[in-house]
Amino acid sequence: MIKEYLKPYSFMLSIACLCIILAISAVMLNRAFFVGALSGVIFLVFVFKKIALSKKTVGLSFLFVVIAISIATIFLKSDSSLGRIFIYKISWSMFLDQPITGIGWGNFQRDYGLYQAAYFSAGNFTQKEFLLADNTFYAFNDYWEFIVETGVIGAVCLFTSLYFLVSLVYRRLNTNLKDDILKLLLALFLVIGIAALFTHVVEHRPFKIVLAFILAYLALPSVFNVKTKNLQNATIVTITATFALFQYYFELKNIGNYRKLEHAKTLSATGYILESQKIYTELYPQLKGDIEFLKNYNAVLVGHHNASKKIFLLKEILKHYTSHISFLEMATIYEELDMNKEAEIALLQSVYMVPNRFVPKEALYRFYSKNKQYEQAKFWRKIILTMPVKIPSERVEAIKQTVKNLNNDEKQKPLHCHSGLVYAHYLSLFLPKGLFVWRRC
Repeated sequence: MIKEYLKPYSFMLSIACLCIILAISAVMLNRAFFVGALSGVIFLVFVFKKIALSKKTVGLSFLFVVIAISIATIFLKSDSSLGRIFIYKISWSMFLDQPITGIGWGNFQRDYGLYQAAYFSAGNFTQKEFLLADNTFYAFNDYWEFIVETGVIGAVCLFTSLYFLVSLVYRRLNTNLKDDILKLLLALFLVIGIAALFTHVVEHRPFKIVLAFILAYLALPSVFNVKTKNLQNATIVTITATFALFQYYFELKNIGNYRKLEHAKTLSATGYILESQKIYTELYPQLKGDIEFLKNYNAVLVGHHNASKKIFLLKEILKHYTSHISFLEMATIYEELDMNKEAEIALLQSVYMVPNRFVPKEALYRFYSKNKQYEQAKFWRKIILTMPVKIPSERVEAIKQTVKNLNNDEKQKPLHCHSGLVYAHYLSLFLPKGLFVWRRC
């Protein structure tokens, strides 16, 4: 009864739903979902026959969307757009190194920072790229990220799947012209699909669940006939619920452990560090696959006696998730243990991974000064005092002033390429064979 009552208003309700997404995207300056929602509105106008579906109309609509994308790219967050172009540039080299099979499923977060460090260590970059570089964990294009991780094999599977999906949508629209729910779901599918071209969407589990529901609703009618409508709906709900449970299985399985984790966080925040450490140690076997857990565990391990354990945890984190902060922290621990060679390697990695950061460069400068490598210290001191500032802050000015005021009475010694050679050897342990890395002295 409710469905029949709402049917005359289905177009307005569908448009209202898309307009809400459009408005939220505009307020939040989210260009990806704005363009996706705009495309969804145009799609609804077409499928509800509010505008004649002629080639001219389709062409004008497509042109309108392209203009909207261009305006959003040029005038809204232009630096963000340039930053994504730079990400595509780095990830292209990742693809070229493993074009057939890719770098491995889920390895983008691990490998991107290493490739970015290799790029900046080579020295052939622009000032804009220098300022835009950051810790990056996504390609900001889900399709391209999938291709980088799975290679040509994955690309063939992806485009084959998209072809069959478009064919299925075409058949369903032709055979179910009165199914207004299908039209709304396809519009939402279009929103998510287009947004995935410009940002990272698929790793968010709520979007995955929505996509699973839409795909089940789209595909199951080819299995069940009209007479089994209730069974069809029940199967769609069951598939979606099962998929949702699968997505949150780890959290549901460890719900008790996560309660203990929250208690451990409270203990560490209130100064009960040893008690907190005991809980983290107890939870490690169950939660070691959770990167955030590993980060929190590493944070509560204070004291020289925990140095080896901290290095172990940082290495575990870096197997899945690379950032300059982790390498900087690892360098600090190595230095405390008088493992100077390892400390230098980690410091250089931190510096080149996100080269516009001042803190890693200051740490590297102090490291060379402490170890009486005066020429290297002089080189990095000059870099710190002359490099462009991405975001002016009191911290940056303090670093510059500190470096400027440090004793400049340093002995001049010949500068060798030892640091660059060690760094290149280190990267060779992580990067695929054939990627040549060097650093200018």
